[in-house]
Amino acid sequence: MRWFMVDRAASKWVILAIVLASGCERKPVQLEPTPPPTVTISQPLEREVSNENLFTGHTEAIRSVDVHAKVSGFIDQVGFKDGDIVKEGDLLFQIDPRPFDADVARDEAALAAAKARAKRAVADLARAKELIKGKTITQEQFDQTFATEAEAAAAVKQAEASLTTSKLDREYSTITAAVGGRLSRAIITKGNFVFGGASNATLLTTIVPIDPIYAYFDVDEAIYLRVARRARDPDSPPPTVEMQLGNETGYPHRGRIDFIDNKADPDTGTIRVRAEFPNADGVITPGLFVKVRVRSPEKRSALLVTDRAVGMDQNRKFVLVVGADNKVEYREVITGPLIDGLRAVEKGLKPDDWVIINGLQRARPGAPVEPTKVAMPLPPDAEEKPTMETASAD
Repeated sequence: MRWFMVDRAASKWVILAIVLASGCERKPVQLEPTPPPTVTISQPLEREVSNENLFTGHTEAIRSVDVHAKVSGFIDQVGFKDGDIVKEGDLLFQIDPRPFDADVARDEAALAAAKARAKRAVADLARAKELIKGKTITQEQFDQTFATEAEAAAAVKQAEASLTTSKLDREYSTITAAVGGRLSRAIITKGNFVFGGASNATLLTTIVPIDPIYAYFDVDEAIYLRVARRARDPDSPPPTVEMQLGNETGYPHRGRIDFIDNKADPDTGTIRVRAEFPNADGVITPGLFVKVRVRSPEKRSALLVTDRAVGMDQNRKFVLVVGADNKVEYREVITGPLIDGLRAVEKGLKPDDWVIINGLQRARPGAPVEPTKVAMPLPPDAEEKPTMETASAD
């Protein structure tokens, strides 16, 4: 029995030794090296472009006209729909003209009577002149006849003035557009009473001309001085001014600078500038926030890359460049605005650099990559523009 127990214990040790021996003979697993990440690289495009500056502004109408009632009465007709575009002279409101027609008829009758009295007074004066020669009438009677003729002539003028006023009131009862433009809503509708006059005249609606339209924006001191210096040169062409609405790409609206304020704001160091833009279709309405691009005629060379190649590192911008040994280099850059969908790089890049345009998240500075070279991709609307007319930052 004891032999069996000893032999059983020995067998356990033998089994354990065999297991350990077999484990020591297992070969370690060999891991294959990770291949470098694949990226797409392109060289920047070098183009001749103009200096440009971008501003944020807002649109305003060239003027605003409040339509008031000039005479009192009940509104008999409203000749427009809210928001209509009208031309100068179009009917807006009609005040009931019947009281004014009656005033005109009364004053016409009063004028006719005054003219009849004046005609009789002229005849009486003519007779009195003959009678005074023969001393048939006294000097006092002649003087009275003379005064009566003068009073009759004055009464004619008074009646004529009253008739003119009546006709004006009748004309004012028909309210037309003083200027062409877009109407606001009708504040007073048909059947309501309105007051005329200079102090308490009822406001009926508002007209704002829409063609042309203004865009106001603020420029800093350095840009203003540069533009002002160029403006003093008679041989220097004026800058190009273009505008973009919130739902537009590019700058499809072209205008001109027509006003620069007479002083700068000392708190902000800027000066207000106004540009005028045609607006024949009325799409641009007052009060819109817009982007304004001012380009100078001078040309210079600029490097352009697709915008997705530019990364942000806190408040700095950078691109990743692949060197000759396929290792990634970090380049801090100073960028300008978008030019036909491509980003202008002002500093930090050379024309022969190969910039990573795809795979930026997989690349690490100092690490190797597997690059594929392609041409710098152009936006669809820029592929047919081999030469650029737009500008880069100044």
